[in-house]
Formats: sequence, C-alpha cells, structure tokens
Amino acid sequence: MVRSEVLEGIPLLPPVRFSSNSMSRDFRCGVVVHERSQCGFTIRPGGVSEAIIFQTAPTKECRTSFVSQSETSPLLGDHRQSSRSPSSRLEAVAPPLKAVLTAPVIKAVLNYSLLALCQISLLALLPIYLASTPLPLTPRAIGVFMGGMGIFNGTFQILCTSALVKRWGAKRMYQVSICAYFPLWALFPIAFSTASADYHPWSLHLLACIGVMLVTASDMSFSKHSHLLLPYPIVHSAFIAIIFLFVRSATPTPAALGTTNGLAQTMSSFTRTIGPACVTSLYAISREYKLLGGQLVYIVLTLVTAVMFSASFLLPLTPYAHDS
Repeated sequence: MVRSEVLEGIPLLPPVRFSSNSMSRDFRCGVVVHERSQCGFTIRPGGVSEAIIFQTAPTKECRTSFVSQSETSPLLGDHRQSSRSPSSRLEAVAPPLKAVLTAPVIKAVLNYSLLALCQISLLALLPIYLASTPLPLTPRAIGVFMGGMGIFNGTFQILCTSALVKRWGAKRMYQVSICAYFPLWALFPIAFSTASADYHPWSLHLLACIGVMLVTASDMSFSKHSHLLLPYPIVHSAFIAIIFLFVRSATPTPAALGTTNGLAQTMSSFTRTIGPACVTSLYAISREYKLLGGQLVYIVLTLVTAVMFSASFLLPLTPYAHDS
C-alpha cells in the first residue's frame, strides 16, 4: 500500500473514489445501452405492428415498420399503407406530467421516497455511529464489518429473496422489510449502552449479528431476484427492486412509464440528497446537547418509519405489469 499524506489525512478517500468511479462507469454504460433502445412497438388496428419512437425527433433506426399478419389482413398487406411518409405513422407520445400525477402514482412515489430516506439515513449514520462508540474501532475494522455485512446481504438477496416474494407476495415482503427498521433503530442505543458498560464480548457479537440480519431484512424492499432479464451468456439474472414493481404498476399507461420512473427517481434522489445531511446533523446535535438523552435522532427515524409503514397500506396487494 502506497503511503501518502493525502491518504493519511483523508482515510476515506480511496473508498469514496472507488464508489464515484463505479457510478461514473455505470452512467457511461447506461448511455451506451440507451442509444440502442430508442424504439418501442405497438399493435395497430388490423394486426399491424409498427415501430414507434419514444422521443420528439424520429431516428433512422426506428423508421422501419414491421408488419404482422392476422386473419383479417391480406398476406401482402396494403401498398398504400406502406407507402405513407414516416411522419404520418402512429407515434407514442408521452403524456404530460399533470396527466401522470394520479393517485396510484402519488402513493407509489411517496413510498419510494420514504424508503429511500430511511435507507440513506441508515447508510449515513452507521459508519459515524461505529466510529463514535466507546469501542476502539479503527477505520479498517469498520470497513471490514461493513464489507462483511454487504457480502452477507448480497448473498441472502440472491438466494432467498426471490423465493420469499413468490411465497408471500411483494407487498407482504415490502412491509416486512419496513418493519425491520423499527428494531434496527432501537438497536443503536442498546448497543451503545452495552459497549459503555461492563460488557462481555459475546453480547456485542450477538448484537452485531442481529443488526446484520435486520439490515438484510430491510434491504429486501430494494431487491427481487428475477430470471431471464439479461440475454448475456454469463449473466443469467438481474435484480428488480420490489418498490419498482409498485411504481411500474401505478403507471397509467405504458407510454407514461418513463415519466413515472423519472418522477420516482427525482423524488428519491431529493430525499437521498437531504437525508445524510439531516440525519448526521441531528445525530451530532442529539449527542452534544443530550436531547432526550441523546436519542432524539432515533426517535425521529422511528417516526419516519411509522409514516412509511402506514403509507405501505396504500399500495395494491399484487402489483401488475403493463403489456406494451
């Protein structure tokens, strides 16, 4: 490991730089993939399937129409129909934002925003909490603990979440993952008081294992293992977030799916932006001024989780997908 004054002064620089590079790489890959998926298909009356464009200006790749035969259409089709200009063809126009703001969309976006707020609050609070405990935890020990927690979490989501969702349903598992936040917020002060007193090592190890299991349960709301989504020979499966199933189900029409997803991502990004600053500041203020015994931040997070759990009852029992 190369030693430098920058790394000694900022020990968290390498993981932060690694995360930013990963996001930048994913963004570039998304741009490349997006350029190849600009066309959609719709079924016109009479059995004609034609390529449609989900953007304002048509591209050369999306101007080719595909004719499918039906019982009522002739084998060779209509010459007058195929000789029309591309501008007169049927195009899918995304509805305005006002038309997308229906009650199901608002409910799904509300749940997604609250879920993103709780998740980012946990991720921002956990390393600060571990560094401020009476235990002599080094940044290396904190990184090893969080890395092991991530490995266990990812393995569980791959092996178990799909079966649980198929067995109990998406909404029930979503509510179970929300309920995992209640004991998780209570575990923070319990572990701190245990570490401050005359403790036994096995008690802290037990609390750490319980915390890892609760974090894994809470992350089930963001993962559902689904097969046959990526047509690559090496990668045979991908992850679809459970909350995204409800966002997709709330979409009024297939043409509004992009607008709905964009609205949901915008609101969740807003909560993820203000979440770390608010929760870390509230944690510092609670500890410094001993607000409610220094536990004010956990009480506020518990109230937010209660609101999120109440909002989960607004979601449909079984999300469905639009056939485009």
